[in-house]
Amino acid sequence: MAFLELIYLTALYVTTCSSKVQTKKPACHLEIIKTYEEYEYMKEGDIMIAGVLTINTLIVPISYPMDFYNSMLCVGALAKNYRQFVDFLFAIENINKDPVLLPNLTLGYHIYDSCGDPRKAVRSVLQILSGTREPVPNYSCVGKRNIAGFIGDLSSETTVPIAQILNVYGYAQISYGATDPSLSDRLTFPYFFRMVQSDHGHYLALSKLLKYFKWTWIGIIRFNDNSGEKELQLLSSYLSVEGICVEFTIKISNYIENIAVYKMYSEIIQKSSTSVIILCGTPSVNFVGTFRNLTDVFRTKTLVISSTVAANHNIIDYHLELFHGSLGLVQHAIYSLDSPQMRSFIESLHPLRNPEDKLLEDIWMQYHLCLSEDPNKNDLYERVYAFKLHNCTGKDNITDILRIDSKLHFPHVHFAVHIMSGALHKMQNTSEKSKTGNYYKYKFRKSFSEMGKIHSSLLLLMRISYLRPQ
Repeated sequence: MAFLELIYLTALYVTTCSSKVQTKKPACHLEIIKTYEEYEYMKEGDIMIAGVLTINTLIVPISYPMDFYNSMLCVGALAKNYRQFVDFLFAIENINKDPVLLPNLTLGYHIYDSCGDPRKAVRSVLQILSGTREPVPNYSCVGKRNIAGFIGDLSSETTVPIAQILNVYGYAQISYGATDPSLSDRLTFPYFFRMVQSDHGHYLALSKLLKYFKWTWIGIIRFNDNSGEKELQLLSSYLSVEGICVEFTIKISNYIENIAVYKMYSEIIQKSSTSVIILCGTPSVNFVGTFRNLTDVFRTKTLVISSTVAANHNIIDYHLELFHGSLGLVQHAIYSLDSPQMRSFIESLHPLRNPEDKLLEDIWMQYHLCLSEDPNKNDLYERVYAFKLHNCTGKDNITDILRIDSKLHFPHVHFAVHIMSGALHKMQNTSEKSKTGNYYKYKFRKSFSEMGKIHSSLLLLMRISYLRPQ
């Protein structure tokens, strides 16, 4: 199989048409969703790597305080998502310390939290391209700016619109979690790459697994949304090829439904003759909250969960009993970041030492219930989250929240940053060689397949987790 290398497909030194900072309102002004916090992180460098990451998982409208009536609030920051952000910063710091990788150049970054919302993701991309808080399409208001490419996002819902924008400008994009098969279309998304398998790869492996265990009579539970419908169609096609029949299909809403509906679902599952039920789609904590109403009927069934659920220990930990004895396929981590250097970097993180880090402040408020320095924010968060904040001693640690040695942490963002910096290194060497007349061809060892997926000897790892209730 032929492989296309990231270095040949990225426009690593492309910049948008620039203009001087304008004092008047630009002719082209785009008004997109505004949030209570922007969650912007920027460090200038000779070359910039942009990031649109999901740390918060949801956006909700807020009406308090009244000054922010037209704003939206990013909520549900997850510690495991923040860890990916930390990995990004750690990678940049180590690359800049390396005297060989990018000599005489500094690598910078410009990162936003998409909050898991396509509107916020689009705004973030345009803000990075414009270099301003207010996005100005086709303008770069910070002069010449070398953006190597973009890392992000986590979900297909936010990644697809990002890819559509970046395709216009020719910027490389590496997603660390999007599984939508449409992103493998090289004609539509020639600059898109991802660190994970698409749904095609996952459901192909899943159908083979079912066939191997002779589970040819199954039930399916899927989410009643667009992603659930698309994954159901994809799964059904692979099941058909393997001669696996479906006894029933149930659609579950992300929101609480009438108790009579769950009673009907319970009867369908209890009366079914299959012992295996597949859960397909991308769930949220809201879904698990409603889905747990069916916990009792799963005691005699084997629940097979999608890769997005199997790799999300926050979802699993939310209701351990529900996923007890479940079977899932997850992508094997290429390497571990559990090192003394990584531990030291993480342990140094604290709101008192990093007061400008609003995400870290939010993590402290949500996990440690600590008051921030902003009384209005404290009041707002207590109203939204329905918890009581208190003054903390300062002895609380990030390691109480982040499991550094977690076996379910996959350093996809860290690896993506290193792939992009490696491409820059190769391009820099080639440029220098060509100037001396010694131009040579080379192969980049971290290659992507023709479909834009990371090439690895082991892409999927089957793991059975016996999760006992607390």
